[in-house]
Amino acid sequence: LSIRRQRQMCIRDSTGDDFWHYGLRVCPDLDTVMYTLAGIVDKNNGWGVGGDTTSMLDALRRYGEQPWFRLGDQDIATHLLRTLALRDGERLTAITARLSKSLGILPTLLPMTDEPVATMIETVEQGELDFQEYFVRYRWQPTVRALRYAGAADAHVTPEVESALRGADAILF
Repeated sequence: LSIRRQRQMCIRDSTGDDFWHYGLRVCPDLDTVMYTLAGIVDKNNGWGVGGDTTSMLDALRRYGEQPWFRLGDQDIATHLLRTLALRDGERLTAITARLSKSLGILPTLLPMTDEPVATMIETVEQGELDFQEYFVRYRWQPTVRALRYAGAADAHVTPEVESALRGADAILF
């Protein structure tokens, strides 16, 4: 399947890496797919916006913070707009559609759910951590005791994902 010919793309498990950081809702997997399809992904890292600056992180360091998650300045705009829309009661699916359209993306990107689902890692050394803290901040070094999907019991497949799955000619994993 060529991505140019595909009308919809269902991001099945991307919301499990989502987390709150500096008061912003960050959706790393969803954003990486969005930036990639828009042709603006940082090709060296495979995530974030290519050529992005980190002036905000530099300012945080001046205040004594130790930023452990790289947020580029352009990337922060995505997180800021998403956060504001979520706080206004918009669904993640609608927000993603608007952001994608603004970036000129033709395929429809569908988060698996509009409810927050977080992958939580119970570690021996650090206790419970968000996936990104475990993976990025601690570089997957703490010993894993258990995994938990916070919010999974209350999450539902969106009507858009259900429709995409029912109408799909092919489903690729």
